[in-house]
Amino acid sequence: MSHLPALIYEGDVTNSPPRQPASKSLQATLVKSLPGSTQTLASDNSSFVDDVYSAASKNTRGISEWIPIQELLDLLPHVPGMPDVRASRESLREVGRKGRETDMYTPFVSAMSAYINPAWTLANTSSRVDKDLLGATMNAAKSRAPDLTLFPFAHSELSQADFSLAETLGEFKNDVKWEPFQDYADGIQDGTSNTAQSTRGQLVTYLNAVQALQPRTRVFLFYVNKDQCRILCHTRAGTQVTHLFAYAETDHLHTFLWRLSHASRAARGHDTTISEVKTTGAEEEEARLQLGLKQKDALLKIDMQKAMVQKNAVTIPYLYASAPFTNNHLSAVGQASRCYRAWDPASQRIVLLKESWRSDDQEAEHLIIASLHEGNVPHIPTVLVAGDVRCNAFPSAMLAGNDNPHQTPYVVERDEAGNLKRQRRLLHYRLVIKEFGISLSEFQSTRQFALCLLHGVEAHKGACDVGILHRDISVGNIIIYEGSGLLIDWERAKRFSDNGPVATKCTGTRQFMSIHILQQAENGETLFKHRVNDDLESFIYVALWTAARYAPNSMSEGILHDFLLQFDSTTTIAKRKLALQDPDVAVFGLELQSVGLQTIFVEFFRTLYYVLPDWERVVAFRHRADARKRDEAIMEGKAKALWLFDHEWMIDLLSSVVVAPESAHMWPAGDKAEHNLSKFHPAMHQSKRDLEEGGLGPHAKRFHGSASTNN
Repeated sequence: MSHLPALIYEGDVTNSPPRQPASKSLQATLVKSLPGSTQTLASDNSSFVDDVYSAASKNTRGISEWIPIQELLDLLPHVPGMPDVRASRESLREVGRKGRETDMYTPFVSAMSAYINPAWTLANTSSRVDKDLLGATMNAAKSRAPDLTLFPFAHSELSQADFSLAETLGEFKNDVKWEPFQDYADGIQDGTSNTAQSTRGQLVTYLNAVQALQPRTRVFLFYVNKDQCRILCHTRAGTQVTHLFAYAETDHLHTFLWRLSHASRAARGHDTTISEVKTTGAEEEEARLQLGLKQKDALLKIDMQKAMVQKNAVTIPYLYASAPFTNNHLSAVGQASRCYRAWDPASQRIVLLKESWRSDDQEAEHLIIASLHEGNVPHIPTVLVAGDVRCNAFPSAMLAGNDNPHQTPYVVERDEAGNLKRQRRLLHYRLVIKEFGISLSEFQSTRQFALCLLHGVEAHKGACDVGILHRDISVGNIIIYEGSGLLIDWERAKRFSDNGPVATKCTGTRQFMSIHILQQAENGETLFKHRVNDDLESFIYVALWTAARYAPNSMSEGILHDFLLQFDSTTTIAKRKLALQDPDVAVFGLELQSVGLQTIFVEFFRTLYYVLPDWERVVAFRHRADARKRDEAIMEGKAKALWLFDHEWMIDLLSSVVVAPESAHMWPAGDKAEHNLSKFHPAMHQSKRDLEEGGLGPHAKRFHGSASTNN
């Protein structure tokens, strides 16, 4: 059985609903979700190394594992009738002798066409980028055009690149310096040169593009360098890669294309539990009406019978949904959560559907939420249906290898000596939540914003009281429902009894991670200890970030942009500077109109000072000329430093300013959320932030359900 190396997950997902109906291009979400996609792009066909691909390679280092070629081919069912490969050999040898990469495409397509389903098209897409992808960013997306694309339908020979319709992709090189991997007798290793990293990043980016735009369980890709070839199979656990083989002298590539183009959709890696509705019956029209969809927008139907667990005696056979309004594709591997606004025809209500790829050694989210309800924790969501997706709808003869496409190959983690620490696989998981709220960034007044923040802290305290730590406090994980706040997205929560909240990776959303968590990453630690005060610190960052971004204020766009950039840093430097600011000066600089928020934030800044691991040294330096003041300040600081280990100070602060009648004068009437950055400002194109807000949903036209085409 194949295993994949340990992964690093990006904790960058939100469940908050969109600020508006799904935007006009899923590619907008795709561009912003790919690593480094805000940088200028360039083609790898020149000697210039693409920084975007290098960044993608760095972010996914170590996710690839060798798979023997026969084992990869056996992932697809055997199909008789393939033509004799000897007829193509001389033509393919000529392809390998071509002096320029671009001269390889046409003869390769001609030589391999007999080994592809005649209803399909292997198209040259090297010079025609995906237009929606190009228009979704202010940068020129020159390199978002795979050399060849295999489409599962008739297509023009020279075609527009389209990741949302691609079955598989072919990438060509014509120089060994671009080789992404080094082969060994019993494995592979990532190439270390800049060109190798760039190629590997390019392949990962293309694979991620397909799984971002389609409901997929796996994606295939073939890579050609001169007269050699590799085949790749990518899942959310990582990428299985074959050794190089001579494609003109073997039948491996022929067999792969023949089997793939004649296999069922499930075997090819499509999630067939989600399909695009083509009928126009009364039920479908009602679903469109409830979801606010136009006739041109895609309506998805999701089979919920494959969810193994039914909660609260609720049975949901299927749901109708619009295209997902959140996508987590910053990394090509990991949980990749998607959230949908869904219509349940059985109960006649709108619900929130969330799907992700969870680790099988991690407690499922619905079990965590059940424990929270048993402990009477306030301000938490209600689960209707949840469970791992099964594949018993497919006859076993349709699949080969792993008989459940909704489970990835095993992921293994080893210590420095190479000893096995643990192994796990990722499971396709779905969760239906009763409450479909709105984003925290859509508050109707700053007082409501602060109230929802208070409710989030109260939910967090209740969870800690029953031994559960959330570990991912972010702007997307506090929603507004019927005027109150709900703390959602408990998929990364851990029980204190489960050996403590310790992880092998950074857990949470980078913008709101505590200094302590970031410091552990800077130190290269392999076990991350997550504490209660880390989450409470995250609440402060959520409040500051959201208020600066959306609360009425008088900051210029440039100053606001600079303030928000502090949260994007992957190091502790920016947040240390934030914590060291004078509280009154810092809040004055935000130029907030709400006196209530000003009052809260002054106390937040006063507390942030004491999250610094070396705050005592800073205090001693400030009072270096007066020992008495120094000692008094340190004594006072030690008391305040304990605040972030206890919810009460934050709850008392928020309650006194938000709930107490005597504080009513601090809150302006009707100061609802507003966009403080124009849509053309560079900060609007930060990959993470727009996903957090849910403001860039996918265009239904570009997100295709698995049953939208035949075969």
